[in-house]
Amino acid sequence: MDILEFKIRINGNKDRLYRFAKRMLRLREEAEDIVQEVFVKLWQRIDELDSMRNFDAYAMVVTKNMCIDRLRAKRVQIFELDEETYNYEGMNPEKNFDLCDSSEKVKLLIDELPDKLQMVMHMRDIEGMEQDEIAEIMGIEKNDVKVTLCRARKKVREKLLVLYQYEKNEY
Repeated sequence: MDILEFKIRINGNKDRLYRFAKRMLRLREEAEDIVQEVFVKLWQRIDELDSMRNFDAYAMVVTKNMCIDRLRAKRVQIFELDEETYNYEGMNPEKNFDLCDSSEKVKLLIDELPDKLQMVMHMRDIEGMEQDEIAEIMGIEKNDVKVTLCRARKKVREKLLVLYQYEKNEY
């Protein structure tokens, strides 16, 4: 791959990579930094890029991995739910507190899932992405997305049931 072809491919992917990084990191500046780091990493492997089957998918995978590394390094939780999300007008304070408490428990349970399950659940249930898009980003088949999503939801549900049963017995 020559320099001109590299520039053309990068320019064709930069917006998509940025949007994905921004979804994961939620901060414009960090997403921009990650995309720049991805470009550097791809540039360092320019000689190998011709032999890659799908440059676009590879660029997305590199972006995904770098975002995960950034999140882990900063110990930032991927599923950041703020109080405003669950501060419904007209809801009594006790119900509002219970809902916030439940959302925190769910967030913690999701954080305990393996990375693949977390990412698929986040992309589908939080971001509302289509399964085809998730499959492309994750580099897996659409059926694998369905199975992974089902497993993630099942694990969270099972842990939540155990948690609430434990709390029920505690009182």
